[in-house]
Amino acid sequence: GRDIDITNVALDHSYETGLIGKTAVMRELIKQIGPISTNRTNILIEGENGTGKEVLAHLIHSSGITKNQPFIGINCTALSSSLLESELFGHDKGSFTGAIKTKRGKFELAGEGTLFLDEISEMPLEMQVKMLRVLQEKEFERVGGEESIPFKARVIAATNQNLFRLVTEKKFRRDLYYRLKVVHLRVPPLRKRKEDIPALVVHLLGKINRELNKNVIKIPYETMELLKENYWDGNVRELENTLRRAAVLAKGESIEKENVSLPNYIDDEPIESNMTTLAEAQRKYIEFVLNQVNWNKHKACEILAITKPTLLKKIKEYNLHPANHN
Repeated sequence: GRDIDITNVALDHSYETGLIGKTAVMRELIKQIGPISTNRTNILIEGENGTGKEVLAHLIHSSGITKNQPFIGINCTALSSSLLESELFGHDKGSFTGAIKTKRGKFELAGEGTLFLDEISEMPLEMQVKMLRVLQEKEFERVGGEESIPFKARVIAATNQNLFRLVTEKKFRRDLYYRLKVVHLRVPPLRKRKEDIPALVVHLLGKINRELNKNVIKIPYETMELLKENYWDGNVRELENTLRRAAVLAKGESIEKENVSLPNYIDDEPIESNMTTLAEAQRKYIEFVLNQVNWNKHKACEILAITKPTLLKKIKEYNLHPANHN
């Protein structure tokens, strides 16, 4: 086996996109992007969490006729039905209490570009009916409005579920499913394309070095083998977070095996006494990360993949203090 120095690896064009893959399944996926991007056909992307569905959507958007048009995304999980409606359709001034001015919705903002609907499986059924109508009529009205506004964008919907199964279970509308699935793409999980891991590591480390202002460029053979053996339940996103954590912990230019393994909080105690609550494990882990980065909250957020307000809330909740705090 040999060590890898990321400065010596030639990058091909697909590295820039973040959709990296020399495996047959990824090459096939990348090959489809060109033809798809020449029109505004609706697309359904399926894949597990962290596989890069949004990366693929951005790539399709920026490769063809929509590249100079807006890319507007919305996560269907985050909002109630009425909020989702207001977000998508927009609303006219005075259409409900609190509507003090006219607001353009995502349908309008997407223009002739791309509307990216993430976690489409979570869209409430009553909202699915309204969505279907927009796709059929190619027009919509703002909430409380009367004027018909043309809808010209391409819709890319993404899901981590098997959407057809939800159709058979009557949890997702069959007619909407077929409207969205004109083109159907599946992003494979990382464990099904392990040969791509070295190339992904090189790409992600380059990105992480820029973010953290580090110069971690060497990956010893045994570190790479460890990365290749992992199951990667969280796919590329989990790999990126693992590398970010390792880069912060790395003392020099090299990521050693011990930087990669997740911290073991439980020393040599018998297993029975190790059964700890989730909150306790989380507290210990957050404290571990904060101490590793000398309480640099920005770096800690990067490693933990949480926002700063969430981190501050956890620090307060768990009553955490720097190690030298009296």
